[in-house]
Amino acid sequence: MKNSFNSHADETAYLPDWPEPAYNPMLSALNITDDKATFFSRCEVRKDKRYSFANAPIKERKRVALDEMFLPNELSWRLYCLVTDMMYRGYNYADRNISDSAQQKQVNLSAFNPAKAKGVLKLTERDKGVGAAVIAESGLGKTTTMDKVLGAIPQTHRHKASESYYNREFIQVSWVKVKFHGLSMKAAVRNIIEKIDDLTDDNLARELTDNLSVTTHIDKLKLHCAKYNVGMIVLDECQIMVSYKKNGELTTASKGKADFLQQIVNEIPIPFLLIGTPIFEPYLAQSSFLYRRFVEESAMVKELYSVDDPFWTDLVRVYFESYVLPKSGSLSSADLATIHEHSVGNISLLKILVSRALGCLSMAESDKKISMSGLIEMAYLDGQNEIENMKTLLLGDSKNNAVKAKVKKQKNSPSSNVVGKQKSAVEQAGEQAAQESYDALQSLL
Repeated sequence: MKNSFNSHADETAYLPDWPEPAYNPMLSALNITDDKATFFSRCEVRKDKRYSFANAPIKERKRVALDEMFLPNELSWRLYCLVTDMMYRGYNYADRNISDSAQQKQVNLSAFNPAKAKGVLKLTERDKGVGAAVIAESGLGKTTTMDKVLGAIPQTHRHKASESYYNREFIQVSWVKVKFHGLSMKAAVRNIIEKIDDLTDDNLARELTDNLSVTTHIDKLKLHCAKYNVGMIVLDECQIMVSYKKNGELTTASKGKADFLQQIVNEIPIPFLLIGTPIFEPYLAQSSFLYRRFVEESAMVKELYSVDDPFWTDLVRVYFESYVLPKSGSLSSADLATIHEHSVGNISLLKILVSRALGCLSMAESDKKISMSGLIEMAYLDGQNEIENMKTLLLGDSKNNAVKAKVKKQKNSPSSNVVGKQKSAVEQAGEQAAQESYDALQSLL
């Protein structure tokens, strides 16, 4: 008697090959690559490879280093693979393919018979959708990295009439990214619609006012997404949704936003990507639906970079050797250790250190008289209060988030938090100063 392995092999030996997927112009427009080196070349921004900044004005060195330079790493590659996989799965339906008649039928249904359109999607289990969450500590560069990853994917594409089943030109919006920034639920939806309007010269957002219900807003967004075949919606700074009462329970507003988030991702059958800090993960766990869709399989939690992390070392060297003191040679191992001690492997703190170093240089008579190690210490001392306050808050958040992650699957985890003892006036003043510095850090992300 043949074993099960051989029997299975014999059975599959006569099966035909899986057919090639139907041609989908929407996917072709994304220009997806499976090659890491090709992706890196698309999103890397290294002007120091083309020019020497040794004699460039300090203001220009600061602008280029902090605002334009981007060094891709494994995290950016993983995010690119995550995003393109979600978009591939999202577009891999007949009603998302403009060369298939089902696409125009779905648009018409969404416009003139929304209830039936929703029913059709449910029959194909499309209401479950595709989703993921990117969870990372503040200062790891998740927003900047995501911007570069999305920038490697064409945001809009005007398809020729010959690519459409109905022989009409078609504008595809591959992705839309918005930040919450404390917006109301209606304002958040209008913000997404406004982004689509800006990309397509449409004006649907003007028709929406606060007098209309949240459901009406979502229905309009669903129609807009169908009209322009939106491939993905990215919601950034999602941790702003999270707020707790003094007793550790979620506020009513915070619970309402969770319900809204569940409604919008359930009603609009396209991929959603949520970006936030670790405090957002246990918040998602309040809803089993949101947790399964966004966290259970797709969340990516990244700790602070270690001193010997290859990407971290390369990033520090580019900043200091190419832009800060390009005339002073290489950083020593002691310099690298000192920089890591001051910045704790946090990219935003590293940028503050770079900014302070360039500021110190601008006040010096000549950068030729300043050593690299001396400049690093000058930069740290110049911004010591700001840096240390942020470090305290960031490291404190890391510990708190680790504890919260352990209870994220408990239904009532926020209410189990115990209110601490009353803090002294000195402690409260110190925390307030740290919070102000942390708010400044958030503006850099």
